[in-house]
Parts: sequence; C-alpha cells; structure tokens
Amino acid sequence: MSEAGLTGESGREYKLAYFLDLEGYGDRLIVTTEKGKKSTYLLKKLRDEGQELDFLSRLNHPGIAKYTDEIFAKEGGKLARYMVFPFDADDVSLDAEMDNSPKKPEEVSNLIYRIAEPLVHMHDEGIVHTDIKGGNIVRKKNGDLIIIDFEGAQDLKGKIQNPRRTYSPGYFAPELYMRGGVTPKTDTYSLGMLGFNLKRGRPIKGVKRKLLDQQLKVAGSFDRFAKLCGRNERAMRQLGFVTPTKVKRDFEKAPKRLREIIASCVELDPHNRPTAIDIRRALKR
Repeated sequence: MSEAGLTGESGREYKLAYFLDLEGYGDRLIVTTEKGKKSTYLLKKLRDEGQELDFLSRLNHPGIAKYTDEIFAKEGGKLARYMVFPFDADDVSLDAEMDNSPKKPEEVSNLIYRIAEPLVHMHDEGIVHTDIKGGNIVRKKNGDLIIIDFEGAQDLKGKIQNPRRTYSPGYFAPELYMRGGVTPKTDTYSLGMLGFNLKRGRPIKGVKRKLLDQQLKVAGSFDRFAKLCGRNERAMRQLGFVTPTKVKRDFEKAPKRLREIIASCVELDPHNRPTAIDIRRALKR
C-alpha cells in the first residue's frame, strides 16, 4: 500500500498516518482533511471474500460498527480491499478498561444491558457474531458502546457463507468448539462470560482443549457430554468452563436479577440460556 495517498470509493482522499494494533477494528490510521478539518479513520483489511463487509451492510444499528468508505489498493501485485471506520484516539475497548480493575455489579448490569440491544437487532437479521468479548466492544468518547469485528460472524439465513471461525479463550460458547452449532444463544453465552469477566476485572484463561477432546471422545457426542458433565461443577472447572454455580457464588452480593441472568447465560446447554431480549427484560431498570 502506497503511503503517498489513498482514494476511497467515495472519492475522498486519505493519507496513511501510522500503524496501530486494535485487534478486529483495524491496524492502520489514516487521515483526511476536508474544509480545513482533519478527521481520523481506521483501515481494516477484508479477508476471504469480504464477508465482514457483507454482514455490516446488512446491519443498521448505532451499537454496531459502521464503515464509511472502501479502499482498493495493490499489495504484492494483488488487489486488497479495505473498510474505513471513523476513529477517535479516546476510543477504548472494554478489555483495555478491564485491566485488573473489577467493575461494580451496577456497572456490569448497565454494560450488559446496553450490549444486548444491538445483539437483538443482529439476531433479528439472522446474524450471529460468535466472538463477543471485551476486545470487540469499543467505548466511544461520548460513552456509546460499539460492537466491532464481524470476521467470524455466521448467517443463519444462509445468504452469506463464511468459512472463518473465531475462538476467543474465556469467551467462546462451548458448542462452537464441540459441534459447530451456532445459534443466537452462542452470543448470549459470550455476553454472560463478558459480564463475569468484567466483575473479575480480567478474563479467565478459558477451555482446556486437550482435556475436552478426551471427554468428548468418551461421551461420544456434545449432547451426551452436556448431560454427563453439565452439572458437575468440579469436572467443568477442570475443563476450563465457568459454571452457573460459580457465577452465583461470585455474584452473591450482586442484585438477584443480575446474578440469575449471568448464571443462565453460561449454561452449557444452549436451550437453557436466555435470548438477548430476555437479558434486556431482566436487566431493565
């Protein structure tokens, strides 16, 4: 990519400023000057066949990242495609906010309630994010929360075929790894884990895959594994899972509605988890 200048599909001219490391949000800061005012943006390179852009084009909610332009640039003799996102230096992920700073139950409740709203819209459109975590929730300078990084999203309506899968330790739903079944409750599991981690002030290490593989081989199927181990707290903790019992214990002094909804989110069986709408109703003030 040339550092001299970049032209978006909108006709807007940009200049490459410097490189960043913001996970799924982009890694190159670019600037444009219009009417004497300088604006900053992030470039994110599209992978595979550009499915992430297709997902974002389907979604229209203030709590979901919105790209404002596209840029095509030659890299190594090939044409690369980028999305452009508005960016402010004060934007910060919830992971960065966490940083061993436990949040009070009232703040956890408020954050989970607010994040569940764009999830309702997303799920209504038949899209499952599959990678809800602190690093993929950005708090803007004005306090708004934005869900980013749809690289691993899945389309339940079958319009967008996405081969990419994402597995973030300490957040991803067990069925995503164990049998590949994706439902909207895949996201509510991750949202529950986010609530649990926010209260702790740090993410847990996550699933121990080698032990899990052994247990699944013995059980023969995910459903049988869920029946045999789902309520065995000791076995689940050894495998790296957080159990509803563990959540209730850690949230013992939190309001009951928050304790119960976070505990139900981390149920091993997706059928026993709440929907994003259920979470909104439970935490509504």
